[in-house]
Amino acid sequence: MKRVIHIIATGNALQYSHHTLQSIVAYGAKCKADVHITTSTHENPANWERLNVLKRAIENSDWDQLLMMDVDIFVSPEAPSIFEAFPSGFHAAKDEFISPEQTAKFNSWLAAWGLENKTHFNGGVMLMDRDSLQAIKPWLYLPKIHGPFIATDQHHENVAVYSTWPDLELMPSDWNKPIPGKPGPMNKVVEPAYFHHAHASEDALGKELVLGKVKRQYRGKFRKRMDEVGSILCLFRLIDQMGYHAGVVDPVWHRGPFGTFLNHYMNAKVFPCAPGVLANVGPMLDFAFVDDLRVLDDIAMASESIVMASDTTQNQTWLENKGWIHKKLGSFFGTEAFVACVV
Repeated sequence: MKRVIHIIATGNALQYSHHTLQSIVAYGAKCKADVHITTSTHENPANWERLNVLKRAIENSDWDQLLMMDVDIFVSPEAPSIFEAFPSGFHAAKDEFISPEQTAKFNSWLAAWGLENKTHFNGGVMLMDRDSLQAIKPWLYLPKIHGPFIATDQHHENVAVYSTWPDLELMPSDWNKPIPGKPGPMNKVVEPAYFHHAHASEDALGKELVLGKVKRQYRGKFRKRMDEVGSILCLFRLIDQMGYHAGVVDPVWHRGPFGTFLNHYMNAKVFPCAPGVLANVGPMLDFAFVDDLRVLDDIAMASESIVMASDTTQNQTWLENKGWIHKKLGSFFGTEAFVACVV
């Protein structure tokens, strides 16, 4: 049986797709599925290209199961094969991001199509076989159907699918679970799921932050590797190895030879260590290099985040009072510091 995963990666998606493509390709290998990527489209917004992909798939006989997947989805390494879990028919997952008010609007709008009491599904994960795609073929060639709230092509897909299969049962939301939060307060630990998606309300930067958070959670725990960190140089290497990708750096660390090294070596996205930045993205930071730890007094940092602070008695007392696991690092370019793991 020939399986295909198709994703669309255009425009701003390139800013965050480096967090997701590796997991999707690995999942394709695990499921023995080819991964196809569309990188250009004349559609605006690009989500509408999904209908064009389905039209082309109808004319292409070289597949038996097709999984349409958004590029802002991170696949858990523990995810089982969706192709084997749902070997035939059409399948999509409940959209947990739709509010009760939007659900009411959605069902009121659906009434015009002779449908009622339906649960909106997210078109970012749609699995189908050849027969089910053939069944919705007429809907692919209709003018674009727009609904009561911003969901681009998804209203079109929901009407097409529910009109074809009024009693369709959706997959559990584990197959397309929204990542909680956005820049600002959020859950410190992402709930386990097979597929995690950065919901559509996020801009490209927001998607990059939350997807990086998920990837970090699956890649490894800093607490287990603190023994490997003997110096600041070791810390830099570990940040790269663990895929930690976004942090704040106080201006004091940008000075002199150490600052030159940091600016050339650090591959992660670095934000200025300012109160406004910390308040907005604190829970999604992978690391924070600060001078005075009191700047973090009211900041909610995610567990397993890395904090490096200047070697001062005041900072040492702050860490002891906070209860974070910490140690003193060996000097590097004459710079000494503490490193701590947020717990």
